[in-house]
Amino acid sequence: MDDKKKEEIFFVARFLEAAGMAYLIEPRESPDFLLNKEGASLGLEVTQLFHQATRPALSRRRIESLRDRIVSRARTFLRSDWRCVHSPRTVAIR
Repeated sequence: MDDKKKEEIFFVARFLEAAGMAYLIEPRESPDFLLNKEGASLGLEVTQLFHQATRPALSRRRIESLRDRIVSRARTFLRSDWRCVHSPRTVAIR
């Protein structure tokens, strides 16, 4: 397993831990992972976003707030009936 895949597994595992969710993580190529639980699978593609700030960096408090909102929305999505979803979903964080 290459270093990039190990890093992606780390990100997925930490995210699921922060969200308080337990899924079996199956590494793949396309999608990057399958999350398995109770006989159902969800494909997960890991994407990193790099942004060069043109204004002062966000405060630690603001970053933590955004992270908490992302985890909360993802938790809501994953706890919903995602088994019937056949196309990617995009969730806007405001």
